[in-house]
Amino acid sequence: MRSAINRSIEEVIRERRGLCNFRYRPVAVKGKAATGFRWQNLQLAPNVAAVYTRQYPDHLNTGLICGELVGLDIDTPHAETADAIRSMVSELPGADKAPYRIGKPPKLVVAFRTDEPRPKLATGAYLIDGLKCQLEVFGTATQFVAYGTHPETGRNYEWFNGSPAETPLADLPEITPAAIDGLLARAEAHFAERGALIKPASKVRDSISREAGDHPWSQINSQALANLDAWVLALDLEGLRRYASGYHSVASFRPTRSTYIRRRNRALSLQPEGIFDHNGDGYMSPIDLVGACLGMPAPDAADWLQSKLGITTAPAISVRGLLSQPARRAAARRLTSTLS
Repeated sequence: MRSAINRSIEEVIRERRGLCNFRYRPVAVKGKAATGFRWQNLQLAPNVAAVYTRQYPDHLNTGLICGELVGLDIDTPHAETADAIRSMVSELPGADKAPYRIGKPPKLVVAFRTDEPRPKLATGAYLIDGLKCQLEVFGTATQFVAYGTHPETGRNYEWFNGSPAETPLADLPEITPAAIDGLLARAEAHFAERGALIKPASKVRDSISREAGDHPWSQINSQALANLDAWVLALDLEGLRRYASGYHSVASFRPTRSTYIRRRNRALSLQPEGIFDHNGDGYMSPIDLVGACLGMPAPDAADWLQSKLGITTAPAISVRGLLSQPARRAAARRLTSTLS
């Protein structure tokens, strides 16, 4: 079998472009680790797959970011136990049409889609005949490796019963939160009957959402992502086009890296999940983007977005947290002068 080392850049570009066309969210991976700042928000457009891939020439494994995509990871090296959990998965509605990927058998990942994305979930981890066994459900802010070479076996990941390369995301069988919860409960009981608990069941929190909530303008940023149409067109972004649930465009606010401006790709992705500049600084908040496009400081950009979104009550902003000490002194002097 061909290894990831021998996979050419052009092969990987075609692979990722095809996945984008089928509405998946590919991400560059080295071994099993995704790369790039805030890669969880990555939303590649097909026509920037080449630029993105060439930025990471030694990351030739391809992961698929989950959310709408759900990966049921039977992370169970114990063959008999893996077969039992796989049998439970096969009883889910539509499971006979679900593609599954094998990297290091008997472990496997089964692909579904959902209309109700949730963070990653997992059973507890149990020791069965000396082997750690667990069922994980990949959700928002996670990914699983879909193509390339398994870092332990040195062999290519293989797909059966179809694959993302030939099955659009919309055509995957749907799985509901209730079905996921039921599967986890059955798997947990099976593990508990046969092994010793070494790690309790846990949920991986959505770190991106948590960080956004800590931002002093989180309300404005959140509402802006939920209502892109209210403000994106007013930025007059170069080459703006509809894509997926939002837009993509040329990032005309930053200098080009190309000799000819006409060669610039639409590397700026604006989606409800986030804004990502693939050839620039990576993740951007709506306030960051407005400031870059209109040449505004952050407070003015926040005010501009509020007006576009119809937000009448500004969230509480800590001036102490936003200004340096000299700037705070200057602001205090201006306020004192105005009052006098």
